[in-house]
Amino acid sequence: MNRLYKGSYLLLCIALLGCNGQPAKTSAASDTPDISVVSEAPVSPVPSVSLPEPTSSGYKVEDFSDYYYAIVEINPDDIEEVFSRASVIVYSKETGKELIRIESDELGITLRDGKVEANVKQLPYGEQSIIICGDFNFDGRMDIAIQDGQNSAYHGPSYQIYLQGDNRELIHSAAFTSLAQDYLGMFDVDPENERLHTMTKSGCCWHQFSEFAVKNNVPEPIRVVEINNMADRYYTTEITVEEWNENGSNRETEIFLVPEQLREEDILFSFTMAHNGKTVYFLSIRSDKVNYFIAGKENRIELDFFYEVLYEDFDFYYNEKDEVYFTTVGANYTLYEKADPDKGTQYGIRVKTGGKEYDYPADPSTVKGSLSQLGTYTNLIGPG
Repeated sequence: MNRLYKGSYLLLCIALLGCNGQPAKTSAASDTPDISVVSEAPVSPVPSVSLPEPTSSGYKVEDFSDYYYAIVEINPDDIEEVFSRASVIVYSKETGKELIRIESDELGITLRDGKVEANVKQLPYGEQSIIICGDFNFDGRMDIAIQDGQNSAYHGPSYQIYLQGDNRELIHSAAFTSLAQDYLGMFDVDPENERLHTMTKSGCCWHQFSEFAVKNNVPEPIRVVEINNMADRYYTTEITVEEWNENGSNRETEIFLVPEQLREEDILFSFTMAHNGKTVYFLSIRSDKVNYFIAGKENRIELDFFYEVLYEDFDFYYNEKDEVYFTTVGANYTLYEKADPDKGTQYGIRVKTGGKEYDYPADPSTVKGSLSQLGTYTNLIGPG
C-alpha cells in the first residue's frame, strides 16, 4: 500500500484564489465573536462610491474584492503589540453599507508600508492575513475568511467563513468555519481537484492531515492521515489512513521502521534475505530485552513481537551452535550463523511451519553483528 507511505499528505497544495480572481500571496474557538450580516442585492454595473476615510487607528483594505472592502480598526493602545484588540468591518462597494462586523481581543495584524494586506496565506506556520478570499465551495464565486482571533491549534489564527450567495450576499457558514477553528490556522484550497485540506498536530510527534470534498455546500472528510511517532516502539512510525466513500469508511494502520532511530549498539544481528530483499533484525530494546522483526519494502514492518516482549513472557533461546530460536503460533524460527570451511560463514533464518521447513539465506554483504557475541538479556535463555 504505497499510498500510505508516499501519500500526498506530506505536501499540501497551496492554490487559494483571491476574491478578484488573483492567486493568494503565499507559497477550537474560545469566545464567539460579535458577528452581524446584512444581505445586499446586486446592481450592475457596480458604481464608483466614495469610501469612508479610516480613523487614525483604522486601515482601509480594498484590493481583495470587486464587491467589498473592509476597514480594520485597531485599539490605539495596541498599535505596537503583536496581537491587537481590533474590529474588522466589511462594507458593500455598491452602497457603502456595513455587511459584517467582527470584534476580537487578539488579531494578528501585519502592516506593510503602513497598509493591511489581504490574501496572505503561508501555511501552516507562516503569516496569515486578516482577510483571505477564495472560492471555498467551488461554485465560481469568491468567498471571504475573516480572522476572529487566535483560536486554532497552538494559538494559531482562526477565521469566520462567509460564502457569497447568488445576490452577492455574504452568508456565514458554521461548517466551513469549523475547518478554520479546529485545526492549525486557515485551511488550504485545491481548486483543480476541488478539495480542502487541513493540518493539525500534537507536539513534535503526532500529525494529522485531512482532505475534504464539498457536498451540498458542506465540507465532508474523504481522507484523513495520521502520522504517529509517539508509539512505544521508539524506532518506528505508525501511519493510519481513514478513507470515506459511498459505502462508508475504511481505516488501516501500518508500521514503518525509521532506521535513523536505531542505534548501532541496539542491532545485535541483522541481514537482508537474499531471495526477497526483506530485512531481519534481532536487537535489544531498553537495554535488558531482545526482540525480532522483519521489515519489508519501504521499511514496512511485517512481523514484530515488541509488545509481547515488553508486556508478556515472550522468550528467545540460543544454543552452542550460534543459533537463536523462538516459537510463535504455528511456526518455529531459527536464526543461524554457521561456519563453513568451504563457503565461509553462512547466515540466515529457517522457518518450520505446516510440517515443512524453509531456509532463507542472508545476503552476506548485508550482515551486521553476530550471534556468537550476544550479551545477557532477561528474555534470552541459554543452554542448560
